[in-house]
This record gives sequence, C-alpha cells and structure tokens, in this order.
Amino acid sequence: MKRIPALAILLALLAPLAAAQGKIALPERFKKWLNEEVVYIITPHERDVFLQLQADRERDIFVEAFWKHRDPEPRTPRNEFEEEHYRRLGHANKFYGRSTPLPGWRTDRGRIYIVLGPPRNIEQYSNVNGVYPTEIWFYLGDPALGLPTAFNVIFFKRNGASDYILYSPTDDGPRSLVAESMGGYRDVSRVSSSISDDAAAYKALLDLEPNLARQTLSLIPGESSQPGFQ
Repeated sequence: MKRIPALAILLALLAPLAAAQGKIALPERFKKWLNEEVVYIITPHERDVFLQLQADRERDIFVEAFWKHRDPEPRTPRNEFEEEHYRRLGHANKFYGRSTPLPGWRTDRGRIYIVLGPPRNIEQYSNVNGVYPTEIWFYLGDPALGLPTAFNVIFFKRNGASDYILYSPTDDGPRSLVAESMGGYRDVSRVSSSISDDAAAYKALLDLEPNLARQTLSLIPGESSQPGFQ
C-alpha cells in the first residue's frame, strides 16, 4: 500500500467523531446509548434514522437490530461484538481520564481503545529527561479494511501537563515532544531555544530517545510523512 493513501486512511480512522445532538428530546437511557455508549461506532445514517423515531418501542427495536447487525455469530445466543464493545467501554472509563474531568470514554486514549481495542504492545516514555510524557500503542491492521499491516498510535501530554492527547506527525511533529526545560534540559547547541523547527527538534529527540524519535515521523512503521528526515 502506498504511503499517502495508507496514512490518510489511518488518520481518518483516528479522527474524533462529532457527537451531533438530536433536536428530539430523547429519554435519558436512549440519549446515553446514542451519545456515549455507541457514539464512536454508529454510522451517520444510523444516527439519522434513530433520531427520527418517535416511540420508545421503535427505539428498542432499533437498538436490538443495531447489535444484531454486528453480531459475528448470529446463530448463537451470545453477541460477541456487543460484549467486547461494552468491555472496552468499561475499560476506558476505569483506566483513562484520571487526570482530566472528562470521563474515560471521552479522552483520546479511551476513544482509540474503544474503536481499535487493546494494542498489541505499549511503550511508555514518561521519565525521559527533556521529553514530554509520551505513549506509543502498536497495532496490527487489516489490509482488507484498507489499513496498513501495522501501525502506531501515539499520545503525548502537551507541554507536559493535563491528559494524554492524540499525536499527529503532520500537525504536531517532533517539536511538540521536546521540552525546552525539563529537569534542567536546555541545550541550545543542538536545538533552537524555541523548538519551532521540526528538523532541529527531531535531531534533539534522536539524542534523547532514538526509538521514540523514529516513531514520530509517521503512524506507519518505516515510513515518514516528512520527507528529508533520516
């Protein structure tokens, strides 16, 4: 798969979904189901149809059909997809969002966990002098879905504060991970004091944490969204 299409597909998958609010006054249980429980997996068409329903009985039937449509083994009494989805939702609410007033499902890590499931591996860089706390989640992709066979999802604490947020190689770049002054780090001989230049920041990051640096140029291992970086 070529680099640009693969990266574009991956970024589209990870883009936050707008939780559009319906004008109809839904009962609380349906409002929670629509805007919290299935907000990341319901399609725009399904949302529109659901919001047009007038009676709770119709909504109950819709919810039942929603899960049945996603059941990988419809001939068995269990719905493995539904069970796994609510397991992920529970995990997100339990483990993410501790450093923010947001519930876990609304954080970037919670959203990615709900959509993609548990990563194959996680690398944490939380105590690297001169680098803001960063996590890399490693996934295997399904080419049948247009995804690369392997990809990473990176989260970081902007300016070292608050909760982990999703990292974009093009919008954030290595400069967003290098701390000008963290634990006394301030080596202006290697990088400009403003850390505004990605090339300089990348070189600094290579010195500080080489493995992390090489992962910051693209979400797809071995590729770079920024030509000229080595």
